[in-house]
Amino acid sequence: MNIKEWMESIRGLGQDELVTALNRVCKGERRVQAAFIGHLAGFEERKVFRELGYGSSYQWMTVGLGMSEATANRRIQVARLISRCEDLAEPVLTGIVSGDLSLATLGMIASHVTPENGPRMLSDVARKPRLLVERYLAENIVDFRRLSAGNSSFRVVQLARVSQSEIPEVEPGQAGAAASPTGAEIDAERTENAHEPAAIGSGGLLSSPSAPWQPVEAPPQGSSIRLFVTLSGDGARDFLRLRELFPWQDLSQIMADAIGLLRKARDLPGSRLPRGIQRQVFARDGHRCTFVSDDGIRCPESGRLQIDHILPKAKGGSDAIENLRLLCAAHNQLMAERHFGREFIRARMEARRGGSDPDPDPDPRPVQTGSS
Repeated sequence: MNIKEWMESIRGLGQDELVTALNRVCKGERRVQAAFIGHLAGFEERKVFRELGYGSSYQWMTVGLGMSEATANRRIQVARLISRCEDLAEPVLTGIVSGDLSLATLGMIASHVTPENGPRMLSDVARKPRLLVERYLAENIVDFRRLSAGNSSFRVVQLARVSQSEIPEVEPGQAGAAASPTGAEIDAERTENAHEPAAIGSGGLLSSPSAPWQPVEAPPQGSSIRLFVTLSGDGARDFLRLRELFPWQDLSQIMADAIGLLRKARDLPGSRLPRGIQRQVFARDGHRCTFVSDDGIRCPESGRLQIDHILPKAKGGSDAIENLRLLCAAHNQLMAERHFGREFIRARMEARRGGSDPDPDPDPRPVQTGSS
């Protein structure tokens, strides 16, 4: 049966049959959502996306699976929630199946949920619309002490001032009580402008021309873009302080200058490679991660790139350009794990976060830098 015939058969259904069919499909969709979240949690924990040729789960879902940014973001937030709070996996997934919890609502509360407050929070937000969930967060999660610590945004505090009369009450049993799908904010990584490099050869380096890859183009020089940001309490105070120091500058110029200073500060100081060699590596590799999966998929990541030693310096590798390649952070770590073992790399990362180094041997990690 083709689509046209199928649609005609739907139009021929009686009212009760149509409602029954929609209820059945809706329940099936929720079961599929819960199953996807459960599988995604395991996918995230094992970082399988790296082997598939992507720099993150988000990138695999949007590029590989063709999901929208918002759809991918919500599912990742919920998957990370049940991984972080394992005891909440059952109430979260059963809530999705029953319709008590929407992915939009779960995405809104995910960063605030802990194993301790989780059960009550899930109960409190069940079947509430977006505005009531935002009000709940404003009244129960955000306070001015946390704001002063830089853990919340101005927007949420302002929501606390919304009058209850402005928000419609929805009974738990009413249709349409699920939260609006626009509730979760998108924390999407944007692919930066890149040039198509040559095809992948042995060892992940580049050899011959390949079919064009379509990057997201940067705006033309001299043009402008509109940017919306949410600042933490500390960030907002610093930003307002800059306005006081440079009252003759407009906000866009202040931000542009700050970004320029940050880039200069991170440009190359402390790097082990000469600036000219870094430029050659970026140009040769097309400003894009060179990792290729077993299926021949080249990682599309063009942001947060790092220069990796194919043969690590700790194993005798040199700084010759033939021994260098661009990798994104995820594949950088994957290559280090393949050379030195996952547990060794994990221990070093934990030690660095704690301010100690358990091993005096040369650092096996590659040079970290930004394109210039």
